Amino acid sequence: MNYFIDSDLGGVITGIEQAEFNRLKLFEEAKMPAKIVYLTYKPRMQEYAKKFGVQGRSFSMYDYFQDATQFKEVAHYDWQSYWQDTCHYQLQYVPSTRDIRVNKPDGTLLMYANFVDDDYTQVNYINYFDKDRQKIRRDTYDCRGFLSRTIFLEEKDITNSEIYFDQKGNVRIIKEYTVSHKKGKSFLSQIVLRNYRNKDYYFANEEALRTFFFDHLFDDDDLVFVDRQSEMAKSIQYTRKSVKMVMVFHNGHIRAGESVKLGRLKFGVYDYTLAHLDRASAFVTSTAQQTADLKDRYDSLPPVFTIPVSWTEPLPLTVKDFEARNPHRIISIARYSRQKQLHHQVKAVERLVPEFPDIELHLLGYGATVGAELVRSWTNTLRTTI
Repeated sequence: MNYFIDSDLGGVITGIEQAEFNRLKLFEEAKMPAKIVYLTYKPRMQEYAKKFGVQGRSFSMYDYFQDATQFKEVAHYDWQSYWQDTCHYQLQYVPSTRDIRVNKPDGTLLMYANFVDDDYTQVNYINYFDKDRQKIRRDTYDCRGFLSRTIFLEEKDITNSEIYFDQKGNVRIIKEYTVSHKKGKSFLSQIVLRNYRNKDYYFANEEALRTFFFDHLFDDDDLVFVDRQSEMAKSIQYTRKSVKMVMVFHNGHIRAGESVKLGRLKFGVYDYTLAHLDRASAFVTSTAQQTADLKDRYDSLPPVFTIPVSWTEPLPLTVKDFEARNPHRIISIARYSRQKQLHHQVKAVERLVPEFPDIELHLLGYGATVGAELVRSWTNTLRTTI
């Protein structure tokens, strides 16, 4: 089996996720079995997997331990009828949301429920309150309909413990926290994996649980492509050495403007991987230049393969194909993140406006914070240009 390891899958994706999807398709076309594996707990992950066409070919570490790696649609519970007809509670629909307040007949708040859909058929989570309106518990439901996690809370929403369930309601994982009321937060103190192959296992942190997961999921004949080394570096380092790990470089490893041979590595990106070269079975880069840069800096590298992120095929083009196009239109597709240096594009276009008055810059991406910064940086001249 070939595994592609990533940290998370959400409702929007980055170029790394798209690269994994493309790679999965190529492997399948070549009749090479492959799966994408995510490490983060995400109750709606299967929904997103369906959205991006990888459902049934991807799962998370929590799916694995909750015995839910295969997608199985279940009927969603009719909470509204249960609360109203069976329990005789009062329902308050919160305007402009998908939320319902659930009260006792005397108006005392019992629950606050959030739903995924406008018809209130698919519950996302339910918060429970005590007699003093203090939130004491949150139940989170998987998009497939089953109760996936319960969080027990102390005052000020501080987590006391977390319980993870399988689809039959059996406890599979327990996370226990040490609470510091002085600091107003809690710290993970222990993870218990319940009844895994008829035994209970205890872990000090998430990294240890991930290492255990890797050791039990991967066989020695498997090939593991690691797409986000920074977020799982130590877990990979302690996974048994017989597992073949291929480290994929999706961007540069040196800080911008610094020497390739002596410059500082980007912190929290590939620095841990490059400090533990013995763990990698191979590196994959996207450019011949990065391959040369790595070989120039390190003497004892594993095999390095250069695989471009895209390729071109000759297409028949005529002059007519370009007549309807605006030759001064620039299209940029990137996540709205500071590391993408979108502000540089804005400044460059601003300098070109006097010479090319009809120039246009189309920015396509997502990211509210940096997106708002970009808008604020536009001068009046650029408001009709970008």
